[in-house]
Amino acid sequence: MFKTIITAVILTGITLFGAQNAPVSAAPVKTFTLTAKGQPAITAKDLPDGMLFEGYGGKPVLLNFFGKNCRYCMREIPHLVALKKKYGNRIGIIGMHVQQRMSDGERFMLQKRLGFNYPIYEYTDNIEFVRYVGARAGFTGSIPFNIVFDGKGKVVQIIPGYLGEKDLEMIFSDLLKR
Repeated sequence: MFKTIITAVILTGITLFGAQNAPVSAAPVKTFTLTAKGQPAITAKDLPDGMLFEGYGGKPVLLNFFGKNCRYCMREIPHLVALKKKYGNRIGIIGMHVQQRMSDGERFMLQKRLGFNYPIYEYTDNIEFVRYVGARAGFTGSIPFNIVFDGKGKVVQIIPGYLGEKDLEMIFSDLLKR
């Protein structure tokens, strides 16, 4: 039953993401540059069925919306860190903190405690990107919230809620076989 519900949510999310940006002649391509202090700038280019992240070409990417005060996010992040450690440069993970801005001290302590090995960006510095992607993916503010893109930038899964280690492993091992 649970898998049926998750599958329905994922399919609905993928449909929403693609439907929001149906091909329109002469429509300009939206691009966003994700920025954060101490993090590399990442350019994200809109696609009809997803988003392409500069520097991640050909790699599956997980975009993770999380919050410092979200206990499920804090449970999920160590799994993301382990996944990135296991697969290294074969995958991309991008974290987007979507709660009240972290102070430098909070960011340092969170980094020390969780050992982030992927870039983390602040919602407040990238508000247009979060609003745009969120609207296309059906993000309502509930976190954690994950969007998985294949190596061509196509959305393959939209997952509201916590992802366990086995779920993450299954998603990426499948994507890397393609």
